[in-house]
Amino acid sequence: MAATSEGGPAAGAGLGPVEMVALAFPGERVPPGVVDEVAALVAQGRIRLVDAVVLRRGLDGTSTVLEVREIEDPTGSLAVVVGGLVGEGLTSEEDLADVAGDVAPGSVVVVLVVEHVWSTALARATRAADGIMLASERIPAEVVNELVAAGT
Repeated sequence: MAATSEGGPAAGAGLGPVEMVALAFPGERVPPGVVDEVAALVAQGRIRLVDAVVLRRGLDGTSTVLEVREIEDPTGSLAVVVGGLVGEGLTSEEDLADVAGDVAPGSVVVVLVVEHVWSTALARATRAADGIMLASERIPAEVVNELVAAGT
């Protein structure tokens, strides 16, 4: 799956473009505050969680993939949104291998495939007008902030 896409299973379900986001943390667990924030974004209708996977990179460099249902959720906030995954399994083994190559041993990564809900109506209107989304690219905050600071 590309970082953003309008094709595949999501297009048939009437979704807008989706984005794959990989968040890495030291240790073996996704911090509860991050789990709570994802659940809050879904509950507020700001994103739709399409797929979610957790990848643990052992100190020996081996990777273990867990479905999001297998991660600890002490507050129960994630359980509320996981049942609504519309593209579970959309994240490919190739995507996970790419992510695993970028993460330090002894870390955990949560890979989220999200739809920015605002984009759904725009994608629908574009398709109805026989148009296509020609490009969609997310620029990381670090890059944007560096460009702004440099006066570019």
